[in-house]
Amino acid sequence: MHGLNLVDCEKYNNTNEDAYIAGFCNVSPIDGKPFVFINLSRCNNDVETTALVFHEMMHLSGIKYNDEWLSNEENMITFAENETYKVVKLIKK
Repeated sequence: MHGLNLVDCEKYNNTNEDAYIAGFCNVSPIDGKPFVFINLSRCNNDVETTALVFHEMMHLSGIKYNDEWLSNEENMITFAENETYKVVKLIKK
């Protein structure tokens, strides 16, 4: 997806400032459920963490609402915002 591949990921020099994958949202090929991955090494401060989580939650929102932006924009953004709250609270623990 988006040009990502395992070989490049494994050889990438990941740091807290740059990573091959900072976050990722997709549908599992195993059970068909959506999932979100957040690379905790990229959670340097509350602002960066919240922005990264919200970015991935918007991708999740697109999956949930089948990319029907025009009729569901407010629902999608509210869903992503609420999911972001949940994940940032988990990260902060």
